[in-house]
Amino acid sequence: MEEEFDIDGIVSEQLKNKWWAKRKLIKLLKKQIIIADNSIKQSAHVLKAIIEEKNDLLKKREKESNPVVLETYNSLYSVQCDMERLFNFIGFIAINSIDIFILNRQFLKDSDIRSRHFYARYACMLMYEMTEDVTQLLGNDKDVVTGKLFGIRNMVEGLRNNELTNELNNTARAWNNFKNTISRDGRNFSHIRNTSVAHRDHEFLKQYNTVTTLSWGSVFSDIIEFNTIINILQIFVRMFLQQFSTIYMQKYVVDMKRSFDIFDDYLRHN
Repeated sequence: MEEEFDIDGIVSEQLKNKWWAKRKLIKLLKKQIIIADNSIKQSAHVLKAIIEEKNDLLKKREKESNPVVLETYNSLYSVQCDMERLFNFIGFIAINSIDIFILNRQFLKDSDIRSRHFYARYACMLMYEMTEDVTQLLGNDKDVVTGKLFGIRNMVEGLRNNELTNELNNTARAWNNFKNTISRDGRNFSHIRNTSVAHRDHEFLKQYNTVTTLSWGSVFSDIIEFNTIINILQIFVRMFLQQFSTIYMQKYVVDMKRSFDIFDDYLRHN
């Protein structure tokens, strides 16, 4: 039977035995890499199919003049657009997560001090970048060019499910708390990224101080906390996908039935 890994258990055990926690986390990261890889492939497959169906619907809609059929096409197109956003969100999380999982695993496995500093700096950068993106995507942010909402919150609110909304709020709170944690003086991930990874700051001593003072133990704790919020995010995504599929399929069936009823009435009176 496959062993189940519990993030909270890892955190508590870390306090008792750091070496055991490290080995446990490496196993967990290996498992998460496999899951993320499968999610990437599945999201790509689904998205390609959705985009093809959307394009097909657009072509049919352009050629259609019957208002009843047009209403059906418009309803289907709206569902396809929401599905595209959802699986784009899932794929985005997976493809960013797998980079972090791989890097964090190497960080934990490598014993060479220079390599460990290297992995630690890049782990900080990737955790910072993903935290910035996820906190945006969990909101109601708009595209600066098109003005179109690309966040997840307005989709969740449209489902009118209190349990899912509460799960979103808990997830967003966890990510915002981590964002605040890694923005504090002394462990500012943005500073680590700019001075020692992206090398945007050209002052050598700032780079040197960042590289030499970065604590392995502190980054190890951050990796554990980051895996915790990844786990929280995955729970929300699973619940969201389940609710979205159920409600939108119901909406699709209701819209189709209403359209056919209207069309049937149209035929009987003409």
